[in-house]
Amino acid sequence: MSDICELLLSRNQDSWDRMQDHRFVRDVLADELDRKVFARYLAFASGFVETAISIFGYALTRAPDMARKRYLIAALRSLALDQMRNLDEARAELGITDTPKATGLVRAFGRGMLEIAKTGSFGQIMTSMLAAQWMDQSWCSRAAAAPSHDLVLRRWVQFHVEPTFTSSVEWLKTQVREHVLPDETESAVAIFGRVLELEVDFHTAPYQD
Repeated sequence: MSDICELLLSRNQDSWDRMQDHRFVRDVLADELDRKVFARYLAFASGFVETAISIFGYALTRAPDMARKRYLIAALRSLALDQMRNLDEARAELGITDTPKATGLVRAFGRGMLEIAKTGSFGQIMTSMLAAQWMDQSWCSRAAAAPSHDLVLRRWVQFHVEPTFTSSVEWLKTQVREHVLPDETESAVAIFGRVLELEVDFHTAPYQD
């Protein structure tokens, strides 16, 4: 039997490649990301943290045992405290004094991710989070190999390749392998692809004035 994580990726290769070659990614890799674009991205990302907390909250209610509940509780704490603080500090270093209004693409991203969490099983929620985090880890690994001259951007990229983040991706892969039921395979493929397309739109939004 093929590994379900590799199946999710292979069945959504076009969407994966579209995100890995997104303008935002290309600009970071070339060290040409406009600071205004990055500032808007961080503002939108800060707004999404609240949604991510809700998503992990839904996962917590569906977690099959205490070990997974403890892991998710720790993840919720990290989101609410560490990640929010890191984003706030990055925005302060960039001199961001206001929060841009979320665009339609940003709102659609939040709604789409939250809908999966509201209606999905534990395995399906894990699939949605794996798509987002695995995608970030993948292209940030490439970006970290040629660090940006911008310290704030460099730290943001580095966060996604540090052991804490990469171990989270591996944990999500394990949950997907163990908890996506055989009759959920096709829905998991669809969810994985849907999240990648939402990510494409989310990374497009900072370029829109």
